[in-house]
Amino acid sequence: MYWGFKDILGSVADRQWVLAFETTRDYLLHQIRGLCHLYGVTNQKRRWTLVYLSRIDDPAVQRLSARANTILHDDASTEEQKRTQIYSMVELCDEIILIGRRKLSSTRFVADCAKSLELLDAEMNERTEFDHPLLQQEYAFRRSIYDQSPAPLSSLLKDDALVRARM
Repeated sequence: MYWGFKDILGSVADRQWVLAFETTRDYLLHQIRGLCHLYGVTNQKRRWTLVYLSRIDDPAVQRLSARANTILHDDASTEEQKRTQIYSMVELCDEIILIGRRKLSSTRFVADCAKSLELLDAEMNERTEFDHPLLQQEYAFRRSIYDQSPAPLSSLLKDDALVRARM
């Protein structure tokens, strides 16, 4: 989902708040569907996403569901409201990543975060041209998913150098 997040970075850097809002909303809904998949809910119909999220029997997911319903249904008619909600939606994506990490670490069928970071570092070390800003940005994004940061995407969105390096 790096390219989706890259679109958010680009539209925020360009101050295209309507595009940034719609892109972030779409990204959040994809992340929610991904989390639902981790819990065994595989219905891809957009209209059911929040319903199925609310049915997952996990207190952290229940809190997330309540916040998602609030954020996704709040008024965003002004530019300021859109900007505020963009950051709120990205913070919600961070929460999804944290819940997903916990869920994945409870299964023996996937690599844990440390092993995932090791594999990612090995892949990036094999690349001969690592000094391109986009490649470094993609690496930072992918690494943030596993590095145990409490706010992986929010920190990238607030990093002006990364936002500007999108080109």
